[in-house]
Amino acid sequence: MKKIIDFIKKYIPKTAQAAFVTAALSALVLTLSVYITPFADAVNSTVSTAFRVLMSVLSSPFPFSLFEVLVCLIPVALVLLFIYMFKKVRTRLSAVRFLFATLAVPAFIFSGFVFALGVPYHTTGIAERMQISEVEVDSVSLEKTSLILRDEVNSLASELSLSSEKASETELSFSEISQLVTDAYGTFEDEYGFPFNFYTRAKPMMFDEVMSSSHLLGIYTFFTGESNINDGYPDYTVPFTVAHEFAHQRGIIREDEANFLAFAVCIRSSDPYVRYSGYLNMYEYTVSALYKTDSQAFARVHSKLSDAAFRDISASNEHSKKYRDSKLGEVVSSANDAYLQMNGTPGRVSYSLSVRLTVAYYEAFSE
Repeated sequence: MKKIIDFIKKYIPKTAQAAFVTAALSALVLTLSVYITPFADAVNSTVSTAFRVLMSVLSSPFPFSLFEVLVCLIPVALVLLFIYMFKKVRTRLSAVRFLFATLAVPAFIFSGFVFALGVPYHTTGIAERMQISEVEVDSVSLEKTSLILRDEVNSLASELSLSSEKASETELSFSEISQLVTDAYGTFEDEYGFPFNFYTRAKPMMFDEVMSSSHLLGIYTFFTGESNINDGYPDYTVPFTVAHEFAHQRGIIREDEANFLAFAVCIRSSDPYVRYSGYLNMYEYTVSALYKTDSQAFARVHSKLSDAAFRDISASNEHSKKYRDSKLGEVVSSANDAYLQMNGTPGRVSYSLSVRLTVAYYEAFSE
């Protein structure tokens, strides 16, 4: 034992020691969370929430995406690391200490992942927390839900006086959208008691072309605490995407649940365009599921969608079409699919599971 302690003191820097101990404890916490849901709930509502809020507070003052800056700095950091290694690492002792110091970085990142994202994957589902009962989803229930969403979209499109000649545009800035979505989260929290709400700002990404090529509308980066948004898509996607990434930032990590929560939050906004975004985005998911189930029912519903909303959907499809054959998109989609399945969700199909939650929500609402 004394030899081990002496080795640690001599070869492992104190910062690295702290990183490895934290990573080991994080691994234990994650293991317990996988098997004990109440434990995961307790950690997510305390330590995990504190970590996510802290990271968000630290990054919020910056008007740009720190995530993008860090990605751009990776090559520079690697070059500097190699320069340091060749200049300073001369002995066996310095080489081993350098190795452990380098390994401390992924150890710290792993610990951050566990508390920000890993534990929340194993918490109580949003349906149970909202007391939404599972319902049978068939063509009838899908058509009924699609009709409700379509009528809300049409009403808001008329209220907003949206043009039917081009995709809708909003004068809301990212800061204003962030505030409106945060306020809507406050309304939702008052109603259901979760998730813990706090102000943060969504950040448009400079490299939106790369995001589009990756088939991503947004990404929450836990190590910077940021909700990064691809603003290359039509404006109507932005409030919904902001609400989706804010859901991750507030500990709702499963993609189907984040999509549903984004919808439930947006429709509670005081701003009609944010509500329009919520209804239209969920309408797309639901009517798409209806099309696969009953094409005739789809035709009945979709044929009466307002021209303005139809134009928005078409603009979004046209934008996506440009990147349909992107090799980067294939790689990112495959990696994302593997990541989702690794965390116990059904993979990319989990996004469409939000439709089941929406159908169940309206069934409960109509009772």
